[in-house]
Amino acid sequence: YAGLGQKKCMVEELGTMGPMVCDDEIAGKFLWANLWSNWAHGAPGLLWWCSFDQNLLTRPPYDWNMCERELGLLRSDRTPKPVAETMRCFVEQQQILNITLPEKQTDAVCILTMGQQQWPIAYMSYLLAKQAGITLRFVWQEQDLPDSPVYMLPSIKGAVMSKRRYDALLEKVRQGATLYISIDNAILTEFEEVTGFRLTRWSQSGQQGQVKLKGKTCAYRKECSYEFKPITADVILTEESGAPVLGKHTYGKGQVILCALPIERIVLEDPEKIDEPWYEVYQHLSSPHLIEKTAPCVGLTMHHAGKDVYAVLVNYSRETVETGLTIGKQLEDVRTILGNPQQMEPFGVAILHGVLSQSVSEIQKAETLTDE
Repeated sequence: YAGLGQKKCMVEELGTMGPMVCDDEIAGKFLWANLWSNWAHGAPGLLWWCSFDQNLLTRPPYDWNMCERELGLLRSDRTPKPVAETMRCFVEQQQILNITLPEKQTDAVCILTMGQQQWPIAYMSYLLAKQAGITLRFVWQEQDLPDSPVYMLPSIKGAVMSKRRYDALLEKVRQGATLYISIDNAILTEFEEVTGFRLTRWSQSGQQGQVKLKGKTCAYRKECSYEFKPITADVILTEESGAPVLGKHTYGKGQVILCALPIERIVLEDPEKIDEPWYEVYQHLSSPHLIEKTAPCVGLTMHHAGKDVYAVLVNYSRETVETGLTIGKQLEDVRTILGNPQQMEPFGVAILHGVLSQSVSEIQKAETLTDE
């Protein structure tokens, strides 16, 4: 919402729908992870729905609906629930830390397009990106494109965007950016020139198949089927039948990465697939960070200000997690200022601070000279 609206965005209504979803202790831990996550992503605030339980109210509208009578921060006797204590603890911890967190670093721009279901596709793109250690920002296809090393067109469908906007996007690629395309049932002009693949067959009859990701066989279903032949593209990943699933193609100074499966929609339609390693596809898109993690259930945001670098890690799972944390050699004097970044408790948070041996701009300048 912040990217599309080009304004800061806060979470207006967060909750669990009450004790038929989880108990009060889990609700408090859920809020703890969300408070830190929203803080790390730059949200100016968060509102819990709602203030008080309404289970003693008998007049309309409180006797109309049963599902929103026990959602309060406080019980009907005015005693605080764990979510209220969580808010208090968060404020106290913020005061102790006394950090002005720099704006998060974004790794890619995700472009929402015509024909697709934008909200669900954006939602799943963000989850897969988080699992892969990538932080996204979003734009609508008619908005001006901000500069970015990576652009994404996830699960595209129909006419996608105007030719004028597509040309502007391809110009970014010619100048050195990476473009990721996952195709659902879409029409793209100059397809072979852009992707390096030739379409040999298309069918509306649907398709089932399997692809191996991180050593695990992952099944899929999609509503239409494509057969692609690599012409000038390099195949990165194939399904078990041998058909290409992922490939990359040089385009100007940049590259185009084509995924022949609409993985965002595939995972969206089967919630159990979020635990399968579909995020491996996204790991081909972004350059390594100064601080990296391998645990898919741990979110990571990077924050740079001059030579100061902060990393915020949030464990979104209810299990203790080994994060697989690695720290780049360019960072010095790295210290943990909150939590345990190597082994994170359920719904836990960890914050690291380090100092760059060179500023980000100096590193980028050196990398540009090396490339030249």
